[in-house]
Amino acid sequence: MNNLSLNKIKVRIFFVFILTFLYFSLPKIDLFYPFPAIPTGVRMADILALFMFLYLTIYRSKIGMKFNNRPLFFMSLLSLWLVHLFFSSYGGGVLKSIIGSIRLLEYVVVGYFVYFTMDTARLALLSSLVVHIVFSIFQFLLWFPNLNPGRGNIYSHEFSGLLGTPSDLSFFVGLVFLIVFKGGYKIALMYIITLINGVKSAVLFFPILLFSNRIKLLLPFGLLFSSVLLMYFFSDMKIFVEEIINAAGKGLNFEEIKYYTKLDITETTLGARVGKWGGALGIWLSQWNYFLFGYGGYSAGAAMDGGVVRLLFEYGVLGLVVITRLFTHARFLFFLVFMACNLFIDGYMSSVISPLLVVFFLINRKNYA
Repeated sequence: MNNLSLNKIKVRIFFVFILTFLYFSLPKIDLFYPFPAIPTGVRMADILALFMFLYLTIYRSKIGMKFNNRPLFFMSLLSLWLVHLFFSSYGGGVLKSIIGSIRLLEYVVVGYFVYFTMDTARLALLSSLVVHIVFSIFQFLLWFPNLNPGRGNIYSHEFSGLLGTPSDLSFFVGLVFLIVFKGGYKIALMYIITLINGVKSAVLFFPILLFSNRIKLLLPFGLLFSSVLLMYFFSDMKIFVEEIINAAGKGLNFEEIKYYTKLDITETTLGARVGKWGGALGIWLSQWNYFLFGYGGYSAGAAMDGGVVRLLFEYGVLGLVVITRLFTHARFLFFLVFMACNLFIDGYMSSVISPLLVVFFLINRKNYA
């Protein structure tokens, strides 16, 4: 290998490192809004994702990226998406659905980029993690604000690094630990430190990291945890079901119910979520087209605080079928990680969590291309 070829490789490695590092390190700041009344504007991450797409296109043969020629599959997927767009005109709007779909495709591109450049991307992810840890220390000491894209700059002990929200940081750390270090009890113990930032749902990732190499132990743990959770919130289930029925019978749109007041249930922070969940599920069940094809991508706005409910609400049974199809092509551990990242936050719509979920899917896929 001559010096010219070696230098080209070094430039490529540096380019991959910079793209990955910046994508997962820069705060979520909107540069401009190309359209009115959409949840987010164009961010630096969108521009970086475009460069990642160009890289994958140019170097796909060199990095071993292959696609099966399955025109029927892609035509079916495109047809279903067009049907979804048509029915979204009755709900959240076609423009929001198009923007939301583009964002999801963007996260898939970033995930593929990280997976197929893993040797370099791994170091970039760890470097990004160090940056977020440093800023988290500053935030915990109230020296630097949380740069929340929805609520502005917030000084709080509930640190988030440069990722905007504490939940984004907690699940980003969990996914990086899982992808780079593959879990284990030492990694799980290190992860406990992130719980200081107040994200209770992040505890779901602890057993996954602890038992990631012993998947059979996760099943009894999961059953025990679910049983305790059901017993604790059993009295609140009636309130939740009533909320769904009430919303379904009122004929409201989501803009009218997304700011529901907190429900009077055992856990205060869960009460704030359940109001939105109940209203969203009520609307989802109120009409057959919403039930089958969803209310429209991105129609839940910036946050539903529950990715599973958001998936049903925005994409209906159609979205459920697609994600279930993915689950059948991956190991059970991916299902657990996806659910942990989407029960109490909108993980699949997060610009840092969703790409890493794609990476973890590719790592754990069976025979899928």
